[in-house]
Amino acid sequence: MGNPVAVGKAFLTILLLEDNPAFADLLREWLVDAALLQGPLTLLSRSQLLWEQRLETVLARLRKERFDVILADLNLPDSSGLGTVDALLDAAPQTPLVVLSGLDDELLAIEAVRRGAQDYLLKKDVESGLLGRAIRYAVERNKAEVMVERQAHQLAAANRELESFAYSIAHDLRAPLGNIRGFARILMEDHADELSPAGRTHLKWLLDSAIQMETRIADYLKLSRSARGKLQRQLVDLSAQAVAVAHDLGQQHPDRRVEWVIEPGLQAMGDPGFLAVVLENLLGNAWKFTAQRDPARIAFGVTVDREGKPCFFVRDNGAGFDPEGADDLFVPFLRLHSQEEFPGTGIGLATVQRIIQRHGGAVWAESQPDQGATFFFSLGSRRAYTVP
Repeated sequence: MGNPVAVGKAFLTILLLEDNPAFADLLREWLVDAALLQGPLTLLSRSQLLWEQRLETVLARLRKERFDVILADLNLPDSSGLGTVDALLDAAPQTPLVVLSGLDDELLAIEAVRRGAQDYLLKKDVESGLLGRAIRYAVERNKAEVMVERQAHQLAAANRELESFAYSIAHDLRAPLGNIRGFARILMEDHADELSPAGRTHLKWLLDSAIQMETRIADYLKLSRSARGKLQRQLVDLSAQAVAVAHDLGQQHPDRRVEWVIEPGLQAMGDPGFLAVVLENLLGNAWKFTAQRDPARIAFGVTVDREGKPCFFVRDNGAGFDPEGADDLFVPFLRLHSQEEFPGTGIGLATVQRIIQRHGGAVWAESQPDQGATFFFSLGSRRAYTVP
């Protein structure tokens, strides 16, 4: 037990966890026969089989050795059922696992695959060719998954590098740009009478452009921080945050008549600081785009999406937008309304999207021109919410 059985030139290392010696011998014979086959089973023509009878022994080996695939019975002297699957996947999450069982239990098979097994086969099908295909597909599928995961990590690392580089540039530009703005303002305030009308106009353009660029850099840095800071997850009272935002907006513009409807008791698991930024942007947008309504109506509440999962919403009776441009709402610096109609830089919704995505959720919008807009956002699984 435990000694490798070479079949041809060692290429694919198979670890068998099986307490029945007769079945282990049957499997060994099948692999020897498979070495003579071509076609779909060519992968197995250079294989090595290592056999163990106890889960404890296999776990010890997995701490020191790597295998191409694990074949495992679920019912063993020291383990049984799905606990075997969990233990093997915890010990070797990157190694494909094929369950070999004598139990024709569809629910057990589904649950084993759901937990991470690549396949679930009945022992009676070993000689039918199903096992050969299962091993081959499990190994190839695992290689593809590892490659995709590696590429995703490389892409994430490259994006972080690019984000850090852009952040540094934006941060370093603030000081010289501040000097340009400051000296332009001094010229405007102290030496305007020494300039011609055309010179004063050009100087004003210079000052306005510097202020606009400073605003854009500040907004970009906010967007960048939304993707860089570490999430500190805890239970957040979103209703209380929404009330605070509404109060601040009302204090800044006491002349406006706005009807607020904020559903009480809405809570979610997330980072309180980042979720506050989400509500500040969404409710701030609703406030801005209802400027021509009297009274304006802004609501914050919870509903369900098309899949029946809970999601929050911010709804207003403002200017709305053409639904064909909904995807452009979340592109940084891209705006659907002119600066003259509604001032802004077009960075707020991009910031919202980044924060929501980092929480494992999604954000989307529905609207028609001049009929208001509704922005929806989710924060991941159902367990992320506590609603009355």
